[in-house]
Amino acid sequence: MRRPLLAGLLPLAVLAVSCEAEPEATHSPVAQHPCVVGEGTGDEKLLQAALRTERFELRYSPAESLVQRLEQDLRRMKPGASTVARDMCHYLPEPSSGSGRVTIDLSWTSPGLLDRSGVPQERYTPYTVNGVAAEATDIIAKFRIPCRLPGDLEQPSKEALLRAALGNTRSIGRDDPETQKRHITLLYGMAQRAVEAMGCENEPLQGEPVVQPGKR
Repeated sequence: MRRPLLAGLLPLAVLAVSCEAEPEATHSPVAQHPCVVGEGTGDEKLLQAALRTERFELRYSPAESLVQRLEQDLRRMKPGASTVARDMCHYLPEPSSGSGRVTIDLSWTSPGLLDRSGVPQERYTPYTVNGVAAEATDIIAKFRIPCRLPGDLEQPSKEALLRAALGNTRSIGRDDPETQKRHITLLYGMAQRAVEAMGCENEPLQGEPVVQPGKR
């Protein structure tokens, strides 16, 4: 099996970070590079199935930059509102074949606030993954989780939910349970990496994902 091609997608303003500037010395390599998947791992196989190709290119935002932006968004979030989605990972088929890709993004939302995805709610199929309520269509998977943060973000993080979403424009029209469960499983694994990088003290995503049908 060929190793995927990796390429960093850096923000417009790039910070030069020294070894002393690492946010947490105890962070695992997965938390420092949450979008990078190992060759032959379950996550790589899920991506290959989602993209329908063995080789893919990765473009990503550095974990430190992503975490800083999510923290800033939470500080500025107003009650009853949501924040802009922050790109975490982009996976593109290699060689390139049009605009199809798998994307992972994160944002904050107020409990009970409806999503503004533009997709009618009746198009979503409900699932649970390790007790977390999730939803999926042919090209979208998403769920919300509590993420308790320390310091000045302790109270804001109690009043918001972290929203994780996956989009796959390579699967348009493939609205079958197998595809939907694959997307939720992949999103859960990527979100596990994200909450570790963010330092969510309640550790909201535990264990290997087990996806089951949900209730409408």
